[in-house]
Amino acid sequence: MAAHAARALLLAACTVSWIVGYRFPRPRAAAPRATLRASTSSSPVADELQGWDASQAAAFLEKYWQKRPVLIRQAFPAIEEDLRQLTEADFFALCTDEDVESRTLVRDASDGESGWTKEYGPFSPRDVKKLASSPRDWTVLVQEVDRHIPSIADLWHK
Repeated sequence: MAAHAARALLLAACTVSWIVGYRFPRPRAAAPRATLRASTSSSPVADELQGWDASQAAAFLEKYWQKRPVLIRQAFPAIEEDLRQLTEADFFALCTDEDVESRTLVRDASDGESGWTKEYGPFSPRDVKKLASSPRDWTVLVQEVDRHIPSIADLWHK
């Protein structure tokens, strides 16, 4: 029961949102699933954690919940295969739909490390294509993917 509650808490925390195009260095080897400790990744945006289990819920709430950004890699390995059915193109298609809440973050070339521009969707297919081919760091965030793709909504019941 505790594991199910912790998974539900984490899913609720991210509201089944998806980030596409995260272009920061990613660790190559999987770290052991154990303590809630940020990795040594060089991401300037968020702490990165490897794995998730129910024992980390209290530490997650204390350190991250509505306080600071965190990227949890391999949070749900049991559904990893289900998530692979979605492609970058699927997310780009969602962010062109006016019924879907989406936004982009693009690093400003003139501002170096600190400058980011946020824009809200929907985006035109032309804008999406331009972003995807951009050499700058960028992120696309699509909210509530589970409301728009039934197979993702089914993950709540796994």
